[in-house]
Amino acid sequence: MLATAISPSFYHPRAKYISSLYNAAKASFPLTENENSLISNALIELSHNPIWKNKLCSSGIPPYFVSNPDFRSRFIEYLNSSNDIKLYIRQNIFALKHLSETNTALHVYNAQQVSEISDKLLGYVTEYVREEIPQLLVACHGIRHLADLRNPQDEFTHARKIRRRVIAHIGPPNSGKTFKAFQRLKDSSTGIYCSPLRMLAWEMHEKLCSSNIKSGLLTGQENTLCDEDTHISCTVEMALTDRDFDCVVLDEMQMVGDPCRGFAWSRAYFGFKAPEIHICGSHACVPVAMVMANVCGDVVCF
Repeated sequence: MLATAISPSFYHPRAKYISSLYNAAKASFPLTENENSLISNALIELSHNPIWKNKLCSSGIPPYFVSNPDFRSRFIEYLNSSNDIKLYIRQNIFALKHLSETNTALHVYNAQQVSEISDKLLGYVTEYVREEIPQLLVACHGIRHLADLRNPQDEFTHARKIRRRVIAHIGPPNSGKTFKAFQRLKDSSTGIYCSPLRMLAWEMHEKLCSSNIKSGLLTGQENTLCDEDTHISCTVEMALTDRDFDCVVLDEMQMVGDPCRGFAWSRAYFGFKAPEIHICGSHACVPVAMVMANVCGDVVCF
């Protein structure tokens, strides 16, 4: 008796049904220790991948989250709560294994599949953070904003509203650059002179007083300010950025590059509320001064 050929389509409905039962059963079991380890290792590897980190940042997630072992542990618990995610992990277990071993897996295994599971993990991390720990994400963004010092000029909003003209007096020591700026300070209705040295601040204070100008002295050791003072002579660290002046003299501007005291020159320059600012210094200060003036929208004259 001849055997009758049976069409493959005869088995198709049953095979599809059995496959769905198998997948449902496979998804119902919790992740094994080995699978947890593979996921954790894959996240560690991805946390060192610049492209993946940039994608994570673009999603608003700080990359250092993934570097934290407690975060990874809780994230895996989150994955374990979804049968669909567990099924996807198990269907792509070999790609995950290669990804967890080394970044060179992209050249060893199916690059498209490894890239796909990398993007999937990125999506899962983003969902987890936004659904489970949104408060932490908001707090991290707030801290990041407070710690962002890339644009210090923006901290002085009142100074940014003033159209400032910067007059640069550039030259070697004893070239008369400070004298010219100081003469302009004396002719102004109000002004402040900022010195790198306490003794120099005292000397300029004496010169202002000898010219019958009401001047106050402000250093780390002395404070003679009073309401009648129209001018102030101070050390640069004591510069007053909360007052309005007609003229400002910022001496030894090249000190802005000093690793210990440079912040004081930056703070003074960015913060002064004055239409006329004189900076005195050597040629070394010109490049930095030009950049600072540019970010503040100041006009520079030499």
